[in-house]
Amino acid sequence: MLAVVATAQSRLSPIAAMKLCFPDSVVTTDPTMLQRTERDQVAKASGEKAPSPMVYRYRAHKAKELVAVGYVDAHRVRSKKQVLLVIIDAKGKNAGKVRRVEVLAFTEPRQYLPARRFYAQFERRSLSPGLREGRQIKRVAGATMTVRATTAAVRRVLATHKLLANKRR
Repeated sequence: MLAVVATAQSRLSPIAAMKLCFPDSVVTTDPTMLQRTERDQVAKASGEKAPSPMVYRYRAHKAKELVAVGYVDAHRVRSKKQVLLVIIDAKGKNAGKVRRVEVLAFTEPRQYLPARRFYAQFERRSLSPGLREGRQIKRVAGATMTVRATTAAVRRVLATHKLLANKRR
């Protein structure tokens, strides 16, 4: 699969990124408004700052079967923005786990952007106490704040995904 890494000069839309990751799939958008209590639940489950009230999900369907759900998380690293697309598997043994993390925008200086192998550490991970910098996620010299912001975003997305999956039942 292609690694999508965007900088301030080359931003990629979430739909375009999902189509690159799942070329034979139909991608749909599913915006959802979280209530204050739901945002609090996500914050408690993730141990991170509450997500934005508006959550954008991008669903990839192949032959009418849901294969993955992507979530956008935009946050500050130091003083500038990073926008991630965190893709969660929707079927099989890895359902509910991170499939991949893609950088859609990174406006900090390029030297603070870790290599693709850093983002690959999140693959097949679920929300757990070990999903932290220095535990399951290795630190990156010179990109400490990016590592922390990315880990927080992935934890927040996993908690949001779990909440929304349970809400549908």
